[in-house]
Amino acid sequence: MIQKKYAIDACALIEASKFYPLDKKSFVHVWDKFSEMFDSKNLISSIEVYEEIKDKDLEFWIKKHKNCFLPLSINIQSKTTEILASYPEFVKIFIRKTRSWVTDPQFCL
Repeated sequence: MIQKKYAIDACALIEASKFYPLDKKSFVHVWDKFSEMFDSKNLISSIEVYEEIKDKDLEFWIKKHKNCFLPLSINIQSKTTEILASYPEFVKIFIRKTRSWVTDPQFCL
């Protein structure tokens, strides 16, 4: 059976730390599950996400999982380009021009 892999962004970790504070005993199971997923390599992220985390509690916690924050290799960038070409609506980047918002797909690659 193929194990699913998940990628997580900084905003998801930051928001989780706000709603499920690391220092509250009642939320230990949430952070234990994140740790379990990182340790089993089912949860990964990019090194840019690691470097974006500035909250002291969260920063201390992710240091234990630094090996799961991967550099953006050529293979990862190529695969990202391939996915975005197949699913152009997956990511939209909006640029504010006067009063309207426009989607510019060139920024997605």
